[in-house]
Amino acid sequence: HSSYLQTIRVAFESRPSIFVPATGVWDAVWAVPSECLWEAPLDMESKYPLKSLYESYFNQDNGNGANLTAFFEKTLSIPNASTEHFLEELKTLKSTQCTDFDRINRIYESIDRMRKTITSAAINSLKNAFKDEALIYVVINGNSSWVHISQCLWSTATHIPEKIALNDQYCDSAAQEDFFVDFLGVQTLTLQMVIDKLKGQGAGQLSVKEIKQTIWVLNSFLQSETEYPNPEPILKSHIFPVRDPDGQVELCTSAMAFAIADRKHLYDLFSNKAKIFDFNLNDVSRLEPFLKWAGLENRYLSCSVKEISTLCGDSNRRMSNPDRDISRKSHGLLRIAVHFRSPRVQNGQHDAFYEILKRAETRETDGICSELRLNQGVRNFKVETGRSELHIGGNESELKVYVPLDEKSQELCFSSGLSKGLLEWIMTDPLTQICGRLSDKALYVMQQVLGARKIIVSEILDRQGIVSVEAPDDYDLEQPLGAPLAVVTPTPTNHDISGLVTPNEIHGDSEAPVLDTVATPTTPTPAVNYDISAPVTPNEFYDFQSDSETPALNTPASSISSPPSRVNVGWSNDPFIATPPRAVPVSQAHSADYTGRLQLTDLQYRSLLDRVIAAARRTTFPSRGAFDMSALGASLTDNVLSYVEEPFRLHSDISRFERDKMIGAAGELFVFEILSHLHPGLTNFSRGNWQSTIRKYVTIHQEYSNMDPWNGRETTDIRYDDHDGILTSLFIEKEYLSSVWAGRRPKYFIEVKSTTGPCHTPFFMSKNQYQMMQDMSNGESGLDHPDCIYVVFRVFNLGRESIDMRLYVDPDVMRARRKLLFTAESWTIVPGPGLSPN
Repeated sequence: HSSYLQTIRVAFESRPSIFVPATGVWDAVWAVPSECLWEAPLDMESKYPLKSLYESYFNQDNGNGANLTAFFEKTLSIPNASTEHFLEELKTLKSTQCTDFDRINRIYESIDRMRKTITSAAINSLKNAFKDEALIYVVINGNSSWVHISQCLWSTATHIPEKIALNDQYCDSAAQEDFFVDFLGVQTLTLQMVIDKLKGQGAGQLSVKEIKQTIWVLNSFLQSETEYPNPEPILKSHIFPVRDPDGQVELCTSAMAFAIADRKHLYDLFSNKAKIFDFNLNDVSRLEPFLKWAGLENRYLSCSVKEISTLCGDSNRRMSNPDRDISRKSHGLLRIAVHFRSPRVQNGQHDAFYEILKRAETRETDGICSELRLNQGVRNFKVETGRSELHIGGNESELKVYVPLDEKSQELCFSSGLSKGLLEWIMTDPLTQICGRLSDKALYVMQQVLGARKIIVSEILDRQGIVSVEAPDDYDLEQPLGAPLAVVTPTPTNHDISGLVTPNEIHGDSEAPVLDTVATPTTPTPAVNYDISAPVTPNEFYDFQSDSETPALNTPASSISSPPSRVNVGWSNDPFIATPPRAVPVSQAHSADYTGRLQLTDLQYRSLLDRVIAAARRTTFPSRGAFDMSALGASLTDNVLSYVEEPFRLHSDISRFERDKMIGAAGELFVFEILSHLHPGLTNFSRGNWQSTIRKYVTIHQEYSNMDPWNGRETTDIRYDDHDGILTSLFIEKEYLSSVWAGRRPKYFIEVKSTTGPCHTPFFMSKNQYQMMQDMSNGESGLDHPDCIYVVFRVFNLGRESIDMRLYVDPDVMRARRKLLFTAESWTIVPGPGLSPN
């Protein structure tokens, strides 16, 4: 049998005996088996794809199709297309100068699909072929070309000279990146490539904008690298954009004397006099890795501007607040001086210096004048600032500290300026007037001591590991300090801290039962839970509410209550609800007046979206900061005065559920706008990442009028694959993620929870969301699921000027640590006692 088959195959191979039907490309011909393939693309040029060509014959259903298939496949042993055949096809297309990009790309996709099923020997052969020959098709400036892998780069961050960015040529998808980068070995962007590019740009005539873009890319790489190259070549290149007082920007080397604006008030004073690095304050903060690597930190205005203060009046008095008298803490200041090796206590001068500190005078005055000085090369710039917050006078044997008489200015002085000024005086040699190095720890300890009562100064220093001294603390606590100021205890005021809970928090998910609501106290004391009532359904939640349309918390009257005036006038705490209209006949309710009110609602909602977009575009991406009492006070004030300040209201003809969806969509828009306008921008971030079914509501705004509704499956409100690590670098910079995430490229699953109330207003999670939160959690190790990150963006004060957001990254870990408090079975969440509610 096998001998017969061999005879037949030899006969067919020795003489073209296979009929190849005509196509639009070639005429009918006769071919030998080695010129044919069975299953192969119809448009192949290197082989005849028989199955595709005989398709019309098979469709006649004459019963011979199976026999003919067996004859070609088994008798003549004609194979299906393999990776070797597709490789040969690429070479054929190259030789025939094919310019059909889609056709060539389909060959790459076919090889990619088949490579997972071939042997390791075949894989090596395939890789070597791509390595040795120019088999990558590209179009450069409209011209077609075939290039080697070594000429290619896969990078969405920046263009590298003499490298061809394949991601610009081919679909920037994970599958394509896997084929070209992981399989064929196309290079990805490296730190050295970016440095070389920036250095090359400094030698060219490129625009400031292009240079800045490369600096941002370099800054991103420096955040995740552990070993840094020498910055010297960059420092000698013309890559530093410097703005002169006339507003002209020039690209300079680091040899040019320029300052870096890290303080707004100093920038405002010197920007019209000195040369300034052409990045704004927010950018300078984010560029810290680049500036630190380049060794330019000493050019910050906060470091290079020197303040010279003088007394400009005779009116002053002794400190009226005893706890702020410097001499009372003389023993603690002596310990600081000894610990940090002050020149004033060298050579056994402890006792003499202690006497100076004990006799030190702290005086209040409104006569402190100041002059700020900035040196740039041979030029000195001076700015008279009028009043200053600190003047330290005296001589070698005495110390006099003058602080502002004004209460607010004095608070600012003691919270920041005094600690640095006094430490500088302590660390200055009285003979040479040279100030020694000020360490961060010394500044921190000094601030702690100056802000504390004398009774705990010694314990503070002990806990900070500050050395003891032999001299006893013999300061006379009974010495006169002048007439004390009167102390007034403010009358406690009850504030309503309730806020609107929207279906954006429930997310329209029927699995989110609205049960117990959790409220937090208005001061950072341990969290207190207040129950509304027994469990209710979402419909009951809306039905049982009265005029305020917000659930009445069952709380003690002494702790939380509503201002009576709100009840008297009948207005809601919710800034989106108008006062209910007076009763009208039913016939009028469906008249043109009703249509007009709906049109008014559209106009109002567009106005809200205008404000949301404007606020998002001026909002700085928040850091994971400490508790902010001023911000909390602002949110409470918003609540208490909402019956007076009506920033925006929707007409009450809109149903509560519909209105809440509109509010939820506005909150999602706020987050989407912020993510869309980050700098550097998120690669390939678009409306396709906004995967919420309620996004359709914002299409009433002209900027989003052409956005289609999201009809796909909704997992979270916003999804983003961080291919280039830009968002991850930002999260690391803002302290939401630890440095172990540097270099990782996770997927982000973002849930937006919006409220018109303050940040501590409870929000809701459906059971599906709660399950997803747990499934994607990275646990206490922080790396249980290194390929994904679940984040809740909490938007609050929606509709007010103070609209803002907070981020809860990996909320399940925050739940375990009681940073977020969850109410059982209802998944209502509030910030815990250790987390800032603002």
